Amino acid sequence: MNQEYNNEDYINRLVDEYKSKGTEALKLELLKAFEPYFDKYVYMLCTSKPVDLNNKDTITFLRLFMNDEDRSDASKLSIAGKRTITYLRSLFGDCTEDDIYDEMVCLFLEQLNRYKPMITDHKTVKERISFTHFLQVNTRYKMKNIATERARDALRSMHNLEYNDELNSSGESGYNFTWHTIDFSWVRGFTTGDLFGELEEYERYLLFLKYENGESKPLSDYDLARLTGTDRMYIRRKMLRIKEKLKALVN
Repeated sequence: MNQEYNNEDYINRLVDEYKSKGTEALKLELLKAFEPYFDKYVYMLCTSKPVDLNNKDTITFLRLFMNDEDRSDASKLSIAGKRTITYLRSLFGDCTEDDIYDEMVCLFLEQLNRYKPMITDHKTVKERISFTHFLQVNTRYKMKNIATERARDALRSMHNLEYNDELNSSGESGYNFTWHTIDFSWVRGFTTGDLFGELEEYERYLLFLKYENGESKPLSDYDLARLTGTDRMYIRRKMLRIKEKLKALVN
């Protein structure tokens, strides 16, 4: 029996059991079942190989970026699909396969936490909305939103707009933090000491937000992404780079 994510009865039973017991083993079994789904997005966004446009989930995702004319017939849909893949690969060109895979896992875990068995009300025969369908629909729109954000100038620039506005304004930018005032002297490098002085201003800014935010624990990559207007993959890569630079400076 195929026990991957497209076996909806199997997945629903597994999800129900996980919701009841909440064991790590069940979560890992679900993650393993959805590996081909995660890999599909990795393949689509991080390789130069042809994509199967006959896959229903894939073409439905690509249609989110098309206009009515692109979707008017099968031939135009195929051409637009290939064009859209090229566009998406350019948007995610700075991402590694691990970036996309990790993002897919994060989205999966978020949807697993949100999911509750639901019954469709738009069909003549009542049936359950499967977890697989629930995940695919939500993932398509979330990845579409990430792509839309990446298409904006703020994301493609060296530093995000909130950072530049806050550091270079007179304090009237309208960007208000809910914690204590940012230590601009430290961020700008005047009071950092030798170690952190080797980092870029924006890297110190991220460290400040992560660890000096007035909370009892450091902000997650997800929180930093929401705060700075970027995405988790961008923040993950920046934080890994900071870690590597600090490790090299200490050794």
